[in-house]
Amino acid sequence: MSNPLRDTLRIELPCDAKYLHAVRLAVAGAANRGGLTVQDIEDLKVAVGEACNNCIEHAFDEEAVRSGSARMRVTVIVGDGEVRVEVEDEGRGFDPKHVISALESQAPASGNLGLYVIKQMTDYMHIESAPGSGTKIVFVKRRSR
Repeated sequence: MSNPLRDTLRIELPCDAKYLHAVRLAVAGAANRGGLTVQDIEDLKVAVGEACNNCIEHAFDEEAVRSGSARMRVTVIVGDGEVRVEVEDEGRGFDPKHVISALESQAPASGNLGLYVIKQMTDYMHIESAPGSGTKIVFVKRRSR
């Protein structure tokens, strides 16, 4: 039996910047349902935009983007007082160990700025990736008290 306090929204779309506004609006609507404040929702919209933009900019080569085969999936799980977002692709992937250590030490001087922004705007962030096997970025925003 499903938890009555949890709703899930799944969106699959092309890796194309023209869809970013629609994803942000969908996440904002779900976050509102989850009881997040206006500021929390704005933070989450920025974070999901950065995660999707990473897919658009880094996950696939230009031919995959041009042909429409480059796709990303956004899953939003709304719980009582929190929203979990998962943005994933089946692109080229990367070794997240180097990125995570750079993010933990300080703000990145160059590159990885999108991941840094996601980490700063949310309460939890996790990256699953490996070269050749795609990427999944998971982040959670909890309602401010």
